[in-house]
Amino acid sequence: MMKFYRYEESVFTDERVKVLEKIFISIKETVHGYWIVREFNYRTLIPSKPRWISKTSRKRYAYPTKKEALVSFLARKKMQLFILETRILRASEAKAIANVMLEQLNEAS
Repeated sequence: MMKFYRYEESVFTDERVKVLEKIFISIKETVHGYWIVREFNYRTLIPSKPRWISKTSRKRYAYPTKKEALVSFLARKKMQLFILETRILRASEAKAIANVMLEQLNEAS
């Protein structure tokens, strides 16, 4: 059995952000990848939906080392920040345009 890792952030009730480590266990290996389930589900025998991960894909749901999982987490957060910063910029520009339009309407009346 191989272990796989994935990191995700979570916000708790006290508004603190924590980075959580999720551990997965391979339940079946194929030529091209693995079928994995959460470790706690495997240990407690609670059925969970297995996930398939490729051995060769550049982006995976979970990784065989903690280092690879953290690198993936950082890449996901970098992309998330880029997307959100772009949305903030566009919203600010749209707000500025709407304010100019409103001023023009006020001047016309």
